[in-house]
Formats: sequence, structure tokens, C-alpha cells
Amino acid sequence: MKYVETVKSGLVLLLVFLAGCGGGGGGSSSGTPPAQTSLTTISGVASKAPISGGTVTAYRIVNNAKGSAIVSGPTGAGGAYSLDLGSYTGPVILEISGGTYTDEATGTPATIPASAPLHTLVSNASGTISVAITPLTELASQLAGSTLTASAIDSANAQVASIFKVYDIVKTLPVTPTATVLNALPNTTQGSDQKDYTLALAAFSQVAATQSMSVAATVSYLKNNISNAALTATAATVIQSAATTYFSASNTNNTTGVTDPASTTLVTIVGNKQVTVTLSTAGTIPTGNSIKGMQFELTLPTGCSVPSDANGVLSTYLLSSGVAPNYIGATKTGNTLLFNVTYTNGLTTTGDFLAVLCDMAGTVADPTTASFPVTAGYKVEDLPLNSGTIYLATVSIAATKVVVK
Repeated sequence: MKYVETVKSGLVLLLVFLAGCGGGGGGSSSGTPPAQTSLTTISGVASKAPISGGTVTAYRIVNNAKGSAIVSGPTGAGGAYSLDLGSYTGPVILEISGGTYTDEATGTPATIPASAPLHTLVSNASGTISVAITPLTELASQLAGSTLTASAIDSANAQVASIFKVYDIVKTLPVTPTATVLNALPNTTQGSDQKDYTLALAAFSQVAATQSMSVAATVSYLKNNISNAALTATAATVIQSAATTYFSASNTNNTTGVTDPASTTLVTIVGNKQVTVTLSTAGTIPTGNSIKGMQFELTLPTGCSVPSDANGVLSTYLLSSGVAPNYIGATKTGNTLLFNVTYTNGLTTTGDFLAVLCDMAGTVADPTTASFPVTAGYKVEDLPLNSGTIYLATVSIAATKVVVK
């Protein structure tokens, strides 16, 4: 009996020992801690033009101020970078210094000095997100002030985006400022935003070159010339003059292929704004049919204009959205645009199909979808073999979204 009791006591002690070594708390029998779950990954580009060989560091924002570094990583070709922040979620500061880039305005190599890095403020980093780091995000970071609340960060980023007519200076990723790269961008709202951003950075470089200022000094100049969320007339004129100089056919340093500043959003930088209106189809496409063509008229509100020439509305103002048509064409009469849109193979779903860019005077109230009526009597049609044209009366066309920048 004593032998049995001794064995039982030994087993109890052994179980207690094992529990203390490996039980509870999710420990590993090998002693290796479990892998950390990645909750936040930030990737994007650092550009003034694209900065290669630089170092990007992500910092926490703690108590509305810059905190400790989380992680660092290099920039590669085209200024691309990627940072895994691990389990961290929340507001961050991204910082780039070092590396080299080719200045758009002078064509000479340059670097971002450690004493004057570029920053981007993100009010809430979580999941997989894209973030650009540029002189415009640096301008926004300075406008945000010293108390980095989420509202101050978002307000500053939106303010600079509005001034420079870039849809989102943080999420939109500029590209290499060459005609080859810019022409390869898709004719979509995203591609248009990337082009606008790239051209705005080129104009920024020309401002710095014309004024004989560093990047940091140019950012400071612009910051000091922003009042009531808008550039002063003097600073706006400086930027437009720089755009005229840079986007000139005689400027050998201009590699963008854009030789008319009037074709850029920079012409609306003084008190004007650009409006993007998205058009969509809705309703039911009868079984056995598809949308192969659309003809309709879109009326523009007072104060809103779309440039055109002898060939019709400029193609840069007509962007694919959703399922891209094979052809988009429009002519302009007064404030009315007459559209012809075709799908070679037929479209069997409804939804977004077209975005139209419009220039609008800053004094005019922001438009809504109701400001862009599609005239009754439009035609949505199918062209089935041996059946002639069938008009799809069950499918409607309307403006469904308006973005002002």
C-alpha cells in the first residue's frame, strides 16, 4: 500500500512540474515563442521624383506627438517601399531621408538630407494600406501642427489635396515622370489621379528651381502662403508660372510628354476646382441580351465646363469607370454633352461605366448628382445577330457619384 501511495505522489509531482514548464499561456514545447501576427503593412512610393536607396521609417504617434520608431526599410526602384508594422495599429508618421532622385526641373541627381526628411501623417494605420511620401505630404504634416490628433491629420491632408487638385495625397501613388510611364497609366479615375499627382510634383520642382530654393525651403514657402485653406494669389501665380515654364515643348528637362499646362489640373489652382461625375447604368438586362451601345445627353451645371476641340471632348476628360467600354466619344453643344459608348462583346451587368471630369469656378456651390441630369430619350441598345437593333428600355442611365477636388 505504501508503494502505491508513493507512486501516486510521484505522478502528482511530475504533472505539476510539466504544467509549470509547458502548460497554460500558449507556450511551446520547443521554447520558441509563437510567431507575431502582422496586423499592419504599409507599402507605397517615396517621390520627389522617385527616391531610390532611401530609408523609410515608421514612428508611432503617442499622446498626439511623435513616439518611438516601429520599423525601417529601404526604397527600391521607382521609390517603392514596404514596411511590416507587425501587431501595431493606430496613427503613424512615415519619414524618408537619404537616397537619390533625379530632379525634374534641373535633370540633376539630388538627395533628401537627414536634416530635412519628408513625412507623411496617417491618422489610423491598419491592415494593408498604400501611402505616398512626397513634398505635398510633408507640407500637410507641417500644416497639421504640433498636436497630431486624427482630425488635425485628416484635415491637413485634405487641405493640401484640395489646393493641388490631387484626389488623395496619401493614398494616391505618383509615378516616374516620363511619357512612357504616364501614357501607360489606365484611362481611369485612379490613373488620372496618379498623373495629376506626378505633374504637381514636377511643377513643385520647377518652383524650387525658379526660386533657387531647397525642397524644405519650398515647402516652408508654400506653408506660409496658405490662408483659409487656400493658396495666396501670389503663391498660386508662382506655381502656375512654374507650370508654364516646365510644361513647355522647349524645356528639355520635361520628360512627361505633357507640353500644355492648360491640360493639367494646375490651371485650376487659383480658386477653381475639378469635379468628377460618375455615370452608371441600372435596371435589368433581359435574358439573351447585352448592352452593346449607349447614346445619351448629359447636361452640365452652370459654371462647369469640359474642354473640346474639332474632334469632340478631350479624351483626358472622359475616363473609364467600372467595366471599361471599348469606345467613349462625346461632342459638346453649349452645356450639353452628347455621348456614344460601345461594348464590342456586349455587357451583361449594370453599374459604373464612365467618369467625366469638369472644371468649375470656385465661386460656384459644389454640385450634386442632381446637377448632372441625363436627358430623357437616351438609348441603351443591343445588336443581336439577324435581329437588328433592340432598345433595352429596362436599363436606365444616371449620375451616381460626384467628387469635388
